[in-house]
Amino acid sequence: MANWTPDTLRIGREADFLLVRRLISEASYSEAEICRRLSINTLTEIDSPQARKAINLPKSDVDGLAAFISLFLLGRRLPLEELERTLGCGGVDGLVGLDLLRRHPSSPSCHSPVQVVPVGLPGNAEPCLWLASDRLEDPDGRPLPPPADVVFSGHNALTREFLKTLPGSPVSDVLDLCTGTGAAALAASHFAQRVVASDITRRSVHFAAFNCRLNGRDNVETVQGDLYRAVEGRRFDRILAHPPYVPSLKPTAVYRDGGELGDQVLRRIIEGLSRHLRPHGTFHLQCLGFDSAGARFEERVRGWLGRRSDAYDLVFALKDTLSPERFARDLVEKVASSAPADLQRWQQLFASSQVRSIVYGALAGKRLAIGRPETRRVQFSQDCGGECYEWLFDWFDRMRDADGKRQLLAAPLRLSDGVRLEAGSRVEDGRLKAAGCRIFNAGLPFPTRVDADAWVASFLQCCDSRRTCRQVFEAMSGCSRLPDELSYADFQAMVLALAERGVLTLDLKEAREAVL
Repeated sequence: MANWTPDTLRIGREADFLLVRRLISEASYSEAEICRRLSINTLTEIDSPQARKAINLPKSDVDGLAAFISLFLLGRRLPLEELERTLGCGGVDGLVGLDLLRRHPSSPSCHSPVQVVPVGLPGNAEPCLWLASDRLEDPDGRPLPPPADVVFSGHNALTREFLKTLPGSPVSDVLDLCTGTGAAALAASHFAQRVVASDITRRSVHFAAFNCRLNGRDNVETVQGDLYRAVEGRRFDRILAHPPYVPSLKPTAVYRDGGELGDQVLRRIIEGLSRHLRPHGTFHLQCLGFDSAGARFEERVRGWLGRRSDAYDLVFALKDTLSPERFARDLVEKVASSAPADLQRWQQLFASSQVRSIVYGALAGKRLAIGRPETRRVQFSQDCGGECYEWLFDWFDRMRDADGKRQLLAAPLRLSDGVRLEAGSRVEDGRLKAAGCRIFNAGLPFPTRVDADAWVASFLQCCDSRRTCRQVFEAMSGCSRLPDELSYADFQAMVLALAERGVLTLDLKEAREAVL
């Protein structure tokens, strides 16, 4: 059985990295090509040992792609002679030199001690990242009990979700905390001048450094330290983290366990932001939290910012919600180190902490130059990338600026493409009357459902890309289609709220021309 060692993988000669990159590229070792060869939709379909064992590559397909699938993805042994014929003796030597390949001591075969998986960058089919991580089985398919500092696979669904939430706008300096395989740092290296990837374990830092070399990214610095400790005195334009957040009564896995309530690491990240995030900088986290009896999760996060709590906009994109009772059962059933008696302990802990619901999603924030911060909870969507968070932060900035708000309100009102309206009705005095409406946007910037009074449906019909907010208000007032108590200020607030939610589009170019 293979041994766990902190020295898995060797950061060897640059010539070997160049050779291996060329071999992997020429073999088209990408998610799309792997899925095509294996007739699957996504790589997550072969995450289980049973699924991997069920895959048989056709013997006629013995080429570079098949070799890398067998070695890196399925974890199988291959005959040395076959590998040398497919990759060349120099190619085999290059893989051995980096410890991506090991020769069997007593048989003419080779295996890879690690998993190497291609992960596509959001918005791009190519190029992809190649991420090496620890393997949880030996070449014979027997499970390897992972150590506490195991480097978890970077191709899992949660990491892919996190990468999609990261903005791709150019910045100077990025910090990736809890970097693990270095996936987020490597993704950020394509739009940042400099990236620092930090992790508390030496093993993760070693894998992240190796992955940087494997992907040819020379603008990433890897450091070891407890969160910000390795970067004291340094400041960044963007801070990223996918921290450990699973509640744990007895921590056993560094990459997973986040203290009794799961927010131990997350809270320390938030508390350290003001020392390391530059004004106008943003942070982007994927995390688990809870709504308490006294405050929702994002409001509790604001409290962790301390005396700088009024210096940040916060947005929490909610993906999943669980009751404390259901979550406690899941912890006992799914975490291998749990004991049956832990269920009551979890229930007591959640009750004493006044937990009302467990929430999971993406948390983002922007440091402000001036006060009047905004806090939002929105709906998470796989289609909402980092640009959606940036759009919302930019919108908040406009709302704080009197001239910017005035320009927006001078724009012609236009319904956004894909908006859907469901009009309700009820029978009253034997006649059918309008009874409210429900508005859905097309999913951007975040999925929205707005429940509104019946007259709002009439308002939306007036948004014809020609009339401004003032003109629509006057037209509807003139024919008594607005509630008597509705002021123009309230009407403006409604227009801006619908624009923020992606129901209305305000053409700023036309607005500026109208103002001028």
